[in-house]
Amino acid sequence: MPDDRKLCSLCIADGPLREWFEEHGTEDSCDFDQDHDSANCATVDEFAEEADRWFREHYQPGAETIEVDPDPESDRVYHGTEGEPFESIANQFVHMRGNANTSQRRLCRSISNPLLAAMQSFIDPRCSGTQMWMTEISSYCTATRL
Repeated sequence: MPDDRKLCSLCIADGPLREWFEEHGTEDSCDFDQDHDSANCATVDEFAEEADRWFREHYQPGAETIEVDPDPESDRVYHGTEGEPFESIANQFVHMRGNANTSQRRLCRSISNPLLAAMQSFIDPRCSGTQMWMTEISSYCTATRL
């Protein structure tokens, strides 16, 4: 179901996704924050599509990690994932003023949830969106000499 609610650049933290709003948004009233009545806006679906493109260029699913307990008496093996949860990365792009109150946290979720939905084709089908861990692609780039 399309999400045509208007989201504005003032709801997004400074950075590449906010710059996208400045370049591609149209002046309108934000449906998420009534104080943002004249700002560059785009629909949630338009923003989610751009955020999806940006995340695919800059992040990848985190690799699985395995760690053996260093205690020689233990046979424990710990499994984990590198990176940060996708939801916490997505929430970093939402503009939060000071300490987040309940309505700001709700706003944050209402913006990040469409991002999670847009990313579903990129998420490992064994994971739900909030369990997906991402790492920056640049952290895996290495230069090789020929």
